[in-house]
Amino acid sequence: MTRVSLRRDLKRLGVRAGDVLLVHSAFGKLGWVVGGPQALIEALSDAVGEAGTIVMTAQTGLSDPAEWANPPIPKAWVNETRRALPAFEPDKTPTRGQGVVPEYFRTFPGVKRSSHPEISFCALGARARSLTTGHTLDADFGEKSPLGKMVRANAKVLMLGTDYFSCTALHLAEHLSATAPLVRHGLPLMVDGKRKWVWYKGLDHDSSDFDAIGRAFERKHKDAFIKGKVGLAKSRLIDMTALTQFASGWMERNRESS
Repeated sequence: MTRVSLRRDLKRLGVRAGDVLLVHSAFGKLGWVVGGPQALIEALSDAVGEAGTIVMTAQTGLSDPAEWANPPIPKAWVNETRRALPAFEPDKTPTRGQGVVPEYFRTFPGVKRSSHPEISFCALGARARSLTTGHTLDADFGEKSPLGKMVRANAKVLMLGTDYFSCTALHLAEHLSATAPLVRHGLPLMVDGKRKWVWYKGLDHDSSDFDAIGRAFERKHKDAFIKGKVGLAKSRLIDMTALTQFASGWMERNRESS
């Protein structure tokens, strides 16, 4: 696979100039890509053109170590870990668990990163700055977050070899449906140039039913997504507004409200 062949596949799938794309990728499923993640990112940028925007998750794993489960740490380590955990710095803090492409994308020239220390987003293109600004702690994955802004920009979700379990847009539906409980979160922040541990309330997000939601969405809205291949990866291009609206209603019907 090459930058040129990937761009051709993206266009065939339905990506158009000016699109805002929230991209999830399982890079290894594309096949052997000449140029690695760089070639994919450049192909995505080629496909949406100068008027388009590419967005990827940049979640960090910065959170209260007392809540860590993958893996957990001994209780005796929690306080020392809280004191030692580096605070979020957009230019330094790496992604965690997002895959090779988002981590490379984070450092790509021109990329802007939102300021939420745990669940930031990175963006490249015409709307990069507007989509990533103002991502405060309480914005989370809600309507004031980059996800909410993407919906208002008529964004599409592009899943390259991934499934709905990793579809971050569905977390917006949790906010719209109010079906996830509020819990206390803690993490380290830089405040006036000094590291500070901050507690705040946010949703306890749950992705365990995301695949079921995706299957139900595809049965109901066959005109709101396109399936195809990019490289060797089974891929989907999805209307983000249709997906989040459907998912919100599904959650209201099938989850217990908090």
